[in-house]
Amino acid sequence: MTDTTATDPVTITVRGTTLQAQDIAGNTNSFGLVGWDRLENQHTFDEPIDAAITGRVSEIRYDLLNMVDIRRVDDTAPGSDTALDDRVGVENGDRGTDTGTDPSTDRSVDADANANANTNTTTNADTDTTNTRISVEAGDQEFSLRNGAYVCRFDSNLFVRLRFDAPASVKNRCRGPLTISFEHPTRVTFGFKSPVDYPREKIKVRPTPDGIATALSHLSVSIETTTEDRAHRNYRGYPPLLEIDPAVTDTHVPPAVREETPDTELELVVPPDRSALFIAAPLAYYLSARVRTTAQATLDEDESAPLLRAPSLDLHHEFEAGSAFAPSVRSLLRRTFFLDLLVSWIEPTELTVLEYDALTASGIDLSGCPGMSIAERVQTYLSFPDQPIDEILPRWPYRMTVSPTTAHVGVLPHLLYDMAAIETPVDSSGSGDSAPSAESPGVAGNLQSVPAVADVLEQDLESSQSERGPLDDRLAVRQRIHGVLADPERGGEDDECAVDGPRLSLSSVSASSSSSSSASAFGSSSESQSHQSTANCSPFVAHPEAYENRLSDLEQQSDERRVVVIFATEHIPESAREHIVDTYRRRSDAVSPRVERVDDPTRVELADVFAAGADFLHYIGDCDDDGVGFACTDGVLSSSALPTNEVGLFQLDATNAVGVARKLIETGSIAGVAGYQTAASERDITVTTTVGELLLYGQSLATAHTCATVQTNSSGGVVVGDGTHRFVAKWQPSEIQSLQETDGGAIRGLSVPFPVDPVGAHWRGSRPEHKRLIPATITHEVAPAELNEYITNTVRPIYYNGEFYWPEEQKQLLYPMS
Repeated sequence: MTDTTATDPVTITVRGTTLQAQDIAGNTNSFGLVGWDRLENQHTFDEPIDAAITGRVSEIRYDLLNMVDIRRVDDTAPGSDTALDDRVGVENGDRGTDTGTDPSTDRSVDADANANANTNTTTNADTDTTNTRISVEAGDQEFSLRNGAYVCRFDSNLFVRLRFDAPASVKNRCRGPLTISFEHPTRVTFGFKSPVDYPREKIKVRPTPDGIATALSHLSVSIETTTEDRAHRNYRGYPPLLEIDPAVTDTHVPPAVREETPDTELELVVPPDRSALFIAAPLAYYLSARVRTTAQATLDEDESAPLLRAPSLDLHHEFEAGSAFAPSVRSLLRRTFFLDLLVSWIEPTELTVLEYDALTASGIDLSGCPGMSIAERVQTYLSFPDQPIDEILPRWPYRMTVSPTTAHVGVLPHLLYDMAAIETPVDSSGSGDSAPSAESPGVAGNLQSVPAVADVLEQDLESSQSERGPLDDRLAVRQRIHGVLADPERGGEDDECAVDGPRLSLSSVSASSSSSSSASAFGSSSESQSHQSTANCSPFVAHPEAYENRLSDLEQQSDERRVVVIFATEHIPESAREHIVDTYRRRSDAVSPRVERVDDPTRVELADVFAAGADFLHYIGDCDDDGVGFACTDGVLSSSALPTNEVGLFQLDATNAVGVARKLIETGSIAGVAGYQTAASERDITVTTTVGELLLYGQSLATAHTCATVQTNSSGGVVVGDGTHRFVAKWQPSEIQSLQETDGGAIRGLSVPFPVDPVGAHWRGSRPEHKRLIPATITHEVAPAELNEYITNTVRPIYYNGEFYWPEEQKQLLYPMS
């Protein structure tokens, strides 16, 4: 029997005894069924759902790799024999659901959107018949639920909801499936929401400041609530796309978008220039504020723009102008987002995070915020003193420096979906907000200077040093991602990009980054301190085409990762080739990649590889001296001449490859690493796979590349394209455990999450009282006698003494550390 419900972006299919849901990116979830009789009368859910199916069933089976959260929704206690309050893991993209990532008992792999669930073996049961929430972890447990209405929440590859109104028996075994059994066939509704969103509307924008302001006012239509729950990922969809159209006299907003845009009473008034509009966009999006320029809005005598206001509440908040505008906007975005997140967790059955406890101890009272309108919450948040807010809340993890051109307006929805904070290049006067209006002639060339990547990121250094924490950890200070959006210019012999005028050389960025990183991130030399900016975040140089390509990539995803390794040089011996390919293949137990090897390809053979596509392509070989194509056995294959390019992410282990990488972005790829100064055959071949391995473990390309530079103590190229792209949802933390030995012989380490979207919290299973907001690192201690168990139960990479240790290598740590 086959029973299918197709709803974009999730398709649900029942074949025989298996129910499977799959989204447009290939993420899947499956349930085993005992008895199935399709019904049309569905339960409803109080949160966004992409697709649902209802049937009468006697038993449900699920391979629990993470945890399931069971809540009784008819305002009565579940009355179970077991209530688990010591929940383990990460509470992230989904409102009210925890997904485990315990560094001491973790058996998870976040590297693949099809295998990113976490497994915990900690079991902690207490009798509590008054708790309306039960959490079941991946251990041996068994209990009964009394008659009532229940919602079960699973989070792994998809957000999954089960709803039933009946007594049930729940049984879980560490080496078997979770089963939910009913005494009689019972109506159950399965609801699914994809963690991947796709824009469903497009706004045509008049290329003027007023036209852009109108478009920005409607991007928040994709956020499905105005409550504090909007901080959670499953309430935030993909904003409408923006298309510049000089032919329209006014920005055209589709009627459905205009009607659904919430009226929050908040209004963000800015000067009529694109720089101010770009900087204000993320805050306006999150607050669902109406954006108006001073040419559209009337200001009172005591008001000056930039300004956030809600006249009915007597809310008037003026931002600092000039170069201080971007950090002041980012500060309010950070404050509002994280406080909303904390407020959303104010429930009797919720654990609080350390940041909430610290704020409460400092006199910050959030208890009255639930139920407030968004404007009222903002007014309340602004009434709190800067200290301790600024000291306690984590820094924003993702920033973009964007030249405020009309060509970049179309990129804004993609950056807002990723929750990037936006700043613009500083002009010669340092004001940062003097970009000419779109109507002005000769926009190109009016910017007096464009900072090199190292200069753009220089401001990260000082704040990074203040956030090192108790351990001087080289990974922890590189958590943040900072990109620069440049306009690729065709031609140019030195692989340059122009940002409306002056040119930014990618090859010089690579060389600069190499010299700064080789000085070591925390070298004792004071001479090196002024050159460490790129070592204190994960930098990349973006291109508009990359964001278009990542949407196209969603339509071609499958539930298996394909890795292709190409050897196009005679200088790599067979033993080294086998080592590299085997390195990727050994990841198969964790992340299931299909690895293919191609040796010494001709131009046709290499073009066929790009046409067939790959999630990650690692090219080890040569590019021609002019840097326009790949050196094949029968000549040069120009990357711009590829008939089809279906490769998502790539690593070009070759010199003269930056121009080739840029052309790959233009022809279909999302991002890649290029710009190596020496050939692969002249470098340590054993670490050349670090970028790809970290990608498979869930890191973004920018983070994977930066972490690889920590290991090699040099830059190893530059990331081109959308450096935030990765194989798991961007709200997944994808932690790395970093271990160090202290002077006293103890083993101390950090759980270092690398988020793009900052939503969520994480903690160790045995220490839930140390629950932290996800951008924050967690310090923990491992007794020497516990090290073996720690390593045995960890499948994530461990960073120790300048090296990454992969799961099959981690037993080697027992000798030096215990």
